[in-house]
Amino acid sequence: MSEETQYGLGPTSEAAGSRENQNIEGCQPSRRLSPGRIVVLLLACYFLFFFRIGARDLWPPDEPRYAQVAREMLEEDDWVVPHLNGEVYSEKPPLYFWLVALISKPFGDVNEATARIPAASAATLMVLLTYLLGASMVGAREAFWGALIVATSAQFVWMGRHGVMDSLMAFCILVALGCFYIGYDKRRPVLYIVGFLPLAPAALTKGPVGIAVPVVVMTSFLLADVFLRKEGSMRQLAWFGVSVVAGLAIIAVLVAPWWRAAYEQSNGSYGSLSLLMKQTEGRMLDSYSHYQPFYYYFTNILWQLLPWVVFFPLAALEIVRKGNLRENSGLRFVVVWFLSVFLFFTFISGKRSQYILPLFPAGGLMLGWALLRAEPDKGRLKDESRFSLPLLVIGLLSVAGLLALASGAHEYVREQFPMVLAGILVAAAILTILAAQCARRPPRIALACVLIVTTLVTAVLFGYLAPLANPLASGRAFCNEVLAAMKEGDRLFFFKKYRYNIHYYMRRHVPELKSNEEVLKALEGSTRIFLVADEGRERSLKLGPAYKVEQVARAKVGERETVCLVIQQAGTIPKPNDIR
Repeated sequence: MSEETQYGLGPTSEAAGSRENQNIEGCQPSRRLSPGRIVVLLLACYFLFFFRIGARDLWPPDEPRYAQVAREMLEEDDWVVPHLNGEVYSEKPPLYFWLVALISKPFGDVNEATARIPAASAATLMVLLTYLLGASMVGAREAFWGALIVATSAQFVWMGRHGVMDSLMAFCILVALGCFYIGYDKRRPVLYIVGFLPLAPAALTKGPVGIAVPVVVMTSFLLADVFLRKEGSMRQLAWFGVSVVAGLAIIAVLVAPWWRAAYEQSNGSYGSLSLLMKQTEGRMLDSYSHYQPFYYYFTNILWQLLPWVVFFPLAALEIVRKGNLRENSGLRFVVVWFLSVFLFFTFISGKRSQYILPLFPAGGLMLGWALLRAEPDKGRLKDESRFSLPLLVIGLLSVAGLLALASGAHEYVREQFPMVLAGILVAAAILTILAAQCARRPPRIALACVLIVTTLVTAVLFGYLAPLANPLASGRAFCNEVLAAMKEGDRLFFFKKYRYNIHYYMRRHVPELKSNEEVLKALEGSTRIFLVADEGRERSLKLGPAYKVEQVARAKVGERETVCLVIQQAGTIPKPNDIR
């Protein structure tokens, strides 16, 4: 067997499906896993998620906030109730913060790398499980391609490189869905209950949504069986109903000890039912936060699945023509999985792009199955329009991306522009050569090139180019300027607006002052104080002639202009009633 065939990049006779499935030629499916393919996946994940993982600063909106919560866990040695700037942080459960804090503990503090390692590890495990579990759903070779497609999709890369908790929850959901499908495929309903075990950490990562999403997928799949009048479908649905009750009880037993401790320790401000309803029902129905229109994901998914989204028309056609969804339970499960997650979040009022991350393994498996059913080993790329046209679109998008990168470098990082431009020209030359060579070869060669180039470009982009944007997106430079101006005994505050992206790089407790009266009170015990405020808010600072106010730092941090003022006494301290 050739190396290409062994790793799934060359022609093979393997087919896909579950134990009731057959491929279009009637052969029994191959589920044989290859250690070589696992090595390839691990190598790809290293470059996609771990290569120079700490090179880029923590960027808002979420990275510095979550890192600061984990830091305060370490500093206060409080592992029960999360805190942010000394206040109870009730927006998220603690699992991701626990992991970041544990990884950071040997280093003494949370840094850019340790804040992202849990997300990168979860993304890597998702890629491996997509292959391992997908082999029983669509076939080993198809699952291998599907796993690579998942790993190199734009949004999946971003989440795996971003210090946020969505990859961790998506991984827990994937484990649960894998247990469910194995139980269905092997007719072992006890695995339905086992599948609820990973939903306990899912709930500890992002709350009830981590339970709701997989249950919706499982229920939809079993109802599809009932609709198709599959033998034993009502019995499977009944078993699943029992499993839901038992599984929820198990989750409650696993989560309850922490929940009770957090509720009692926070005197009811964390873990109350009213808070749970606000965070769940409010986000799902009442647009508590992140409101987006109904059609948001229909357009948003187009960039999330880049570059592979261009093959979705081909995938849809192949599934309709060759999928035989009535008999092919593995492919049927993948399709239901994808559609269920997509529609679930479409009907929720609060939407963010990363919410649909749990559908990525299903999307990758569908594409992997469809691409191999389209016979990429035959003919020459230039003669196979079903492959050449989507790949042409990828080429045009690559050119547009290079032009956008050059424009951005020229506008925002002009000092590094010559270096960036040289890299862009080299990349353009390589892409041109690859395109010319691939045109005369089978389409699978071009598909393999897309995988390899995407992986290497990701490593260069996040490892070397993204850090050039730190002055625009990070608060580190601003904070360093402020800290350099401060002396022993000086105190630092936020004025009327807490900024977590500033707080993290200040590396100290920074209270918030909400009025002129509070500013005066802070000055009573200090020679001078420093105030960090959004541009415009400092104009509401009116302390009278007894105080001298100077600006010591100014920068655009993220989307806001931020200033730091130093205030010191210049005369008699006025009473609050004297404030004008």
